[in-house]
Amino acid sequence: MTVSIPWHSSTNWQPTEVTQFINHVNSGAGTLIVRTDAGLAYLKALGNPDGPHALVKDLLGTHLSAMLGLPTFDYAVIEVTDLDELPFFKAGKAEPGPAFVTRGEDGSVWDGSKRLLAKIDNPDAISGLVVVDTWLRNTDRYQLPKNRVNWDNVFFSKESTEDGKLSLRVMDFSHAIQFGGELTTSVGSIANIKDEDVYGLFPEFRKRLSRDAVRHYARILGGVSRSQIEDAVGLVPLQWHLDSPVWSALASYLFQRATFVAETIESRLFDPPQLTIDLSDGGKS
Repeated sequence: MTVSIPWHSSTNWQPTEVTQFINHVNSGAGTLIVRTDAGLAYLKALGNPDGPHALVKDLLGTHLSAMLGLPTFDYAVIEVTDLDELPFFKAGKAEPGPAFVTRGEDGSVWDGSKRLLAKIDNPDAISGLVVVDTWLRNTDRYQLPKNRVNWDNVFFSKESTEDGKLSLRVMDFSHAIQFGGELTTSVGSIANIKDEDVYGLFPEFRKRLSRDAVRHYARILGGVSRSQIEDAVGLVPLQWHLDSPVWSALASYLFQRATFVAETIESRLFDPPQLTIDLSDGGKS
């Protein structure tokens, strides 16, 4: 499948070009804050320090999360040109070619406090985030036993909510699927497919997990077809250098991993004899 660029996830947000550079973020994927012809956006471009497959992972992670019914930012793929002059935080500039963009929303990243969690109007999304992070083996939010804790990858939006409430947004997958920067055919190893670790489960999330919500998202995940996965991988632009053998290995991995996680995630989270994760609530008050 070849997609036409610009490509948009939503009819409500359809940027086509960058109109202004605003700021850059000190991140491996070289996130840029820009203004587009459709408003504020966060942009990840070719030439970033983590390489083109960071864009592949972010697009797929966001798209597959939306496919499960999780709340993501609106997202799109647009063309960056030499004329845009978009500098990364440390060095270098965005290279011309397709870039991954998400719509900017009024809100903030998490500070690790339980107080903010009490304000969210979509608490079942916490369970869904753990399901999708585990499916995609997202190491850049919360991972044990490596003690990776990244509160900045949890975002609370103030848009489309009641006064005083916040909405969780599922975002940032540039370090998901396969450890390291580049995707390879080894992504489909049996060890990866049947990895029993749980990802994304901050200790502060534990008491807010819902068994019914986990079961709901696992049921959707278990119903994902091979063709849906291939359509998702087919969104990846050619310029992001996902060659044919890796494309096939990735699609196969995502499908097989979906089946495994759908069948095991509920017991991993809720049946104590099978748990090997730290369930202590060690969060801020």
